[in-house]
Amino acid sequence: MANVQCENGYTKIANELLEALLKYKFPSNTDGVPLKLCLFVIRKTYGYGKTQDKISLTQFEKGVNSTRPTICHWLDYLVKALLLVKEVKPVNNTVLYSINKDYDQWIPLVKALLLVKGRNRTSLSPLTETSLSPLTHKRKKEILQKKEEEDFHQKTLIISKRLDIKPTKTLDEYIRKYADKELKPLVDNLIQWCSEKKIKPTGLRLMNWLRKEFK
Repeated sequence: MANVQCENGYTKIANELLEALLKYKFPSNTDGVPLKLCLFVIRKTYGYGKTQDKISLTQFEKGVNSTRPTICHWLDYLVKALLLVKEVKPVNNTVLYSINKDYDQWIPLVKALLLVKGRNRTSLSPLTETSLSPLTHKRKKEILQKKEEEDFHQKTLIISKRLDIKPTKTLDEYIRKYADKELKPLVDNLIQWCSEKKIKPTGLRLMNWLRKEFK
């Protein structure tokens, strides 16, 4: 039988913040992952008397018992929705997370979903089982495939702009191949490495780094 005692450790959190989390309308059909991620960040920060903490994707995986692609997707959502604050230290590429206590800044569900790139399996998707759209299975598949292509192409444009390189078809194929991975840390590392070597980032260098990182 569990024997829970505050003497064994506790997390201090303002009631007002906790109530705001409970009232926030998180996306449906998520197995509670977005809320779990917020609570895990609170546990890793306030639970240790800190305001922010270095939290790896592996820690998130173990902490909320979910897969890495799912975690990356919903972390992206929570950061864009301004529930979480993500800070990347440029020196060593350390990623720090914290909860945004100013809940008045939190972006409502519908607006937040529009900010998140990539496939969305929430109830707002026009291709869910409960959709009233009379689309055929073939048409749904075509729309979904087109949406994926547009999303991945957009990611290619964002990364290309970050590296100040020209997007190419080959690079786009690589981005699609590793689209479920957390690419931002790798891009940041490439920029830092090129800066130290006093050379310019290129699409070829990015593709080589992708192959080495995810081989």
